[in-house]
Amino acid sequence: MAGIASAQRVFQAPNPRHVPSLRVVRHCGKCRLSGKAEKPIRNAQCVDSGIDREPDAVDSKEPFDAKPPMIRAGSADLPSRPGLGVSLKRKYGGQQPYKSTKGRNTTSATSRSPINKGQSMRYSTTRLLPLILVAGIPLLAQGNKPILDNDQVRVLAVTDQPHVKTPLHEHKVNRVMVYLNAGKQEMTQDGRKVLVAYKAGEAKWSVADGMHQAEVVSATPLQIVEVEIKTPGDPAKTINTPLDPVKVDKQDYKVEFENSQVRVVRVKLGAHRKVPEHEHQLNRVVVYLTDQNGSMTGSDGQTTTSQHKAGEVSWAGPAKHREENLMDKPFEAIVVELKN
Repeated sequence: MAGIASAQRVFQAPNPRHVPSLRVVRHCGKCRLSGKAEKPIRNAQCVDSGIDREPDAVDSKEPFDAKPPMIRAGSADLPSRPGLGVSLKRKYGGQQPYKSTKGRNTTSATSRSPINKGQSMRYSTTRLLPLILVAGIPLLAQGNKPILDNDQVRVLAVTDQPHVKTPLHEHKVNRVMVYLNAGKQEMTQDGRKVLVAYKAGEAKWSVADGMHQAEVVSATPLQIVEVEIKTPGDPAKTINTPLDPVKVDKQDYKVEFENSQVRVVRVKLGAHRKVPEHEHQLNRVVVYLTDQNGSMTGSDGQTTTSQHKAGEVSWAGPAKHREENLMDKPFEAIVVELKN
């Protein structure tokens, strides 16, 4: 039919004594409340028999969809849409709307369903939706996405939108910051403003600091991989192997910076470049600046492949192997070796 069909869903009544016949029907134009009579003007054919009818706009100037579905409960017709406080207070058919044990009108008759031996829910879950949404705002607003978390590090993929100032915050631990694209950021701390520019693929050390705010002042979002160092450095964890990759292959492995907690190495292999056997003594986080398609051959002769997309992060432990870039283009990554 061209009109809106009446809903014919039938529900089990929570309490048959109070709601002997519970069904949802969408009334037609002739079923609208007159506004003057105490009882609603209904068309017996559409309410009682459930036959679909065309909407009739003669009785009201409001659009047809502006009227809510009706709950037929005995001789009382109750609006099922929450928020209609005036309608809930009106007597329908000489009876009061359904009331809970606390003497409060139910927010939505359609939200009540039989649970726990016939007890019905007396609240609408739609009231909880704003609270659920608000609870997720801090994380979503800052663009933070934890992608790795263990006893040594927590790694976040952060996207800072341009010209949006972050809330006042502080960082409790030192971090390695890897900037996936170029950009500029204005840092405000203790009333002082500092403008910092970053290059694509740049790695920086960021110490735990006090309360501050940051704002990207460049035109595009700034994408960052933040490696939070959870524990202090352990003096016993040192790199003392003769197969240290920065010694074996000085052309492709270069130290960006080093301190008591980390050593950060940049790896850049040309197309089909092969690296002789080398050894990684420490646990490490690898941030891929480009796509990777490479092979690693261990000292036992077994070969494995490693494939990643630019911007991804992986975790690796101590290893000894040979390495080859299988692509026709250069491969580049930042390796954060952990001394903690």
